[in-house]
Amino acid sequence: MGRQAIAIGLTVVEVARVHDRACRRVLGTRAAADAAEWIGAAHTILAESFTPYENVHLALRAANAALRTSGEHYRDLLETVDVAVFTVDLCGRLTSVNHAGVSLSGYRREDMVTRGLDLILSPGKLGLVRAGRELRVRGARAKSSVELELVTNDGRCVPVVAYTRPIQENEKTVGMQIFVRDVTDRKQAEAAIRHLTQFVERKMKRISHALHDDAAQVLAALYLRIDEMASEAPTADQRGLQQLRRLVDQVHDQLRRLSHELRPASLDDYGVVPACRFLAEGVSKRSKLKVEIKGSTGGRLSSEVEIAVYRVVQEALSNIVKHAGAKTATIEFERQDGLLTGRIRDNGQSFDVARIMSRKAGRGLGLVGMQERLMAVAGRLRVTSAPYKGTSVEFAVPVED
Repeated sequence: MGRQAIAIGLTVVEVARVHDRACRRVLGTRAAADAAEWIGAAHTILAESFTPYENVHLALRAANAALRTSGEHYRDLLETVDVAVFTVDLCGRLTSVNHAGVSLSGYRREDMVTRGLDLILSPGKLGLVRAGRELRVRGARAKSSVELELVTNDGRCVPVVAYTRPIQENEKTVGMQIFVRDVTDRKQAEAAIRHLTQFVERKMKRISHALHDDAAQVLAALYLRIDEMASEAPTADQRGLQQLRRLVDQVHDQLRRLSHELRPASLDDYGVVPACRFLAEGVSKRSKLKVEIKGSTGGRLSSEVEIAVYRVVQEALSNIVKHAGAKTATIEFERQDGLLTGRIRDNGQSFDVARIMSRKAGRGLGLVGMQERLMAVAGRLRVTSAPYKGTSVEFAVPVED
C-alpha cells in the first residue's frame, strides 16, 4: 500500500485518511468481540504502509547530513552529474559552472565565468531567466521550470529546461543555482509523435468525409429508389419496403456516428466543448452512461490542441463504458494563466494505476495513447483511481492567451 501510495503521489496524511476510512468501514461490520483483533491488524497494516515513507525520509535525511558535512563532496557530486549546473550571485554574475555545463555549451569554463550567461543565451531568453531568478530571490512565486534554447560555441541552438534554486547561508539568500537539462531527445520524440498524429488525423478526416459525403449520396439514391418502389408496389409489398427503409435508416445512423467519431465536423467548426457534448450524447444513448460537461476552454484553441484534448476525452469515455461500470461521468474544462486543464471523473470501479501504467496493459486502456497525444502538444496526464471514488483522468496543456 505504501509503495503504491508513493507511486501515485499520495502524502502520508492522505494514506492515513484512506486507512481511517477503510477501518471505519470494516470495523462497522464486525462484532465487538472481534474488534481488538481487527484493530491490531489495522495497526500492523498502517505501520507497514508508512515503512516506504520512512525509508525515503531516512534516505533524504542521510543525504542532507552528508551535504552539510562535506562541501567538497557536494562539489565533486556537481562535477559528476550529467545535468549542467550554473551558479550566479545576487547581481546575476556567473560564479561557477560544472563539467556538464562546459560540455553542453562547448565554451571554456574561464570564458563562461568571465562573460556570464550572455554568452550562451539569446537576449530575449536572458531576460526571462533573470526575471525568474529575481522572483526566487525575493521568495515570490515563479515557474518551476523554463524552456529555452542554449547557444553553443559552434552556433547550435540546444533546447533545454532550466530550473532555479536559491543558495542560502545563515538563512539568507546569497545566490542562485540554475540546473539545465538537455531535452533534445524529448523534443525530437515530440516532433515525431506530432507528425505521426497529424498524418493519422489527416487520414481519419479523409475517411470521415468519405463516409459522410460519398456514402450519404449512395444512401440518398437508395432512399429515392425505395420511395419509387413503394409508390408502384402493391399493398402486400409495402410492409417489406418499410422494413427495408428502417434498415437503411440504421445504416445511415451508424455511418453518421462512425464519421463523427473518426473526425467530428463540429470539432473543426465549433471547438472542443461542442464536439465533446455531441460525443457525450452519443455515448449516453448507446450505454446509458449519464455524462455532464462543465466549464469552458475560453475560446478556440490551436487545431493540434483541440484534436489532442478531444481524443483524450474520447478515449477516457470509452474506458469508462468498457471497464468502469459507472453510472455517471463528469467532464470539466478550465483555462487560466496560459494553461488549459481538464478532468474526466466517473463513479465506477477503481483500478491499480501504478501496476497498469508499468505494464503493457496501459496501452490496452489507451493510457499510453493519451500520454503520447498530450506529449505532442507539451501537455501532461495524471490518472488517479481509488476505491469508492472511481477514476479521475486529469490533463493540462499550455495554450496561448
